[in-house]
Order: sequence, then C-alpha cells, then structure tokens
Amino acid sequence: MPIVLVERTYPVSTAMDVDTIARSTRCYEARRIEHLFSFRSSDGSRWICVYRAPDAGSVREANDMARQPYDRVWTAQCIDTGGEPKEL
Repeated sequence: MPIVLVERTYPVSTAMDVDTIARSTRCYEARRIEHLFSFRSSDGSRWICVYRAPDAGSVREANDMARQPYDRVWTAQCIDTGGEPKEL
C-alpha cells in the first residue's frame, strides 16, 4: 500500500485527548489505514503524520470523519540515500 503524508496545523494550546485518538483510530481501521509515525514541531503547532493507506482520498475521508484538521494530504515514496525508492 502507498505511503500517505498528512500535514496538520493545530493551535498551540490544542492537545490530543483520549477521545480524539480513539475516534481517529476507529476511522483509520475502518479504511485500512495504518499510522506509522508522526513528527511534531517543538511548539506542537505543526505535525507531519505518516500512514500506510490505500490512497490519499481514504486518509482525507478518515480525517474528516474523525474531525481531525489537515492542511495537505499526499502520497509519497521513501527515498534512500542513493536516490532510489524503497519500502517502509
């Protein structure tokens, strides 16, 4: 399955609560989306989340259903230091 990246912006005061995480997890599982890992800015306002998913549209739909904000969603390839695509 493709790798899909999600770029998010949160107000600095916003924290992920247990209900938000549970709701997101249910929406991802229903669409066969696996959260691989995330990067967060030092102030917590910007996130890059990395998923394995059928396509970018499925990730957008899951985030809409989970009421999770996102700025951009796109498919990507992992590139090794030699410039070749590789599997995550």
